[in-house]
Amino acid sequence: MLADGQTAGRGRRRRSWVSLPGKGLYLSVLFRPPPGPPTRWTLGAAVAACDACHALGAETVTIKWPNDLLAGRDKLGGILVETRSAGGAVDELIVGLGVNVHHDDAEIKSIGVRGVTSLHRAVPSGMVGSRTELAGAFLKRMDEVATSLEGGNWSAVAAAWLDRAPRAHGAPVSVSGVDGATWSGVSAGLAEDGALVVEDAAGQLRPVRQIEAVRFTED
Repeated sequence: MLADGQTAGRGRRRRSWVSLPGKGLYLSVLFRPPPGPPTRWTLGAAVAACDACHALGAETVTIKWPNDLLAGRDKLGGILVETRSAGGAVDELIVGLGVNVHHDDAEIKSIGVRGVTSLHRAVPSGMVGSRTELAGAFLKRMDEVATSLEGGNWSAVAAAWLDRAPRAHGAPVSVSGVDGATWSGVSAGLAEDGALVVEDAAGQLRPVRQIEAVRFTED
């Protein structure tokens, strides 16, 4: 499903996502996945979205764990994956993608959030393709990703994600535990379920699954 704009766009934890009409790509895709961690689909969708941006000339776009699209240190898009369960198993999975495409400097400023950008600003020439082109590139790549995940080839998806996420290894991280305690470490790749692995000060590798608990301290 495609939308020209959204009146109630949202991201993780129901945070608002400003969706100016005619300016961004707002797309949702329904999947009925085989058994497996839904987080793998979140990371796979990030790969597809990143590659779609590259296809439109924004070759410097990268991924920040697990699903933010960055141009430099500014966010230009994100992914929200929602699930519908039956009997404890995921029955349906909806991948929602939002990308700022044609926003100029004034429109980015009007959003009122720091650290936000668009493909228009990320492409050196300022000439970015249409939202339809971006959607087509995403859907084509997402079909390839889905085929890999449905075929049990998570390793290929994980490798592609790691290749596009420069801070997945060796980046300083601060983690807030469920008990309220905070500890520091260095990112050390992905766990099998798509969690971020962090090496703590004692050298222990610890998977972190709560997205809101992670802060890359170099931001």
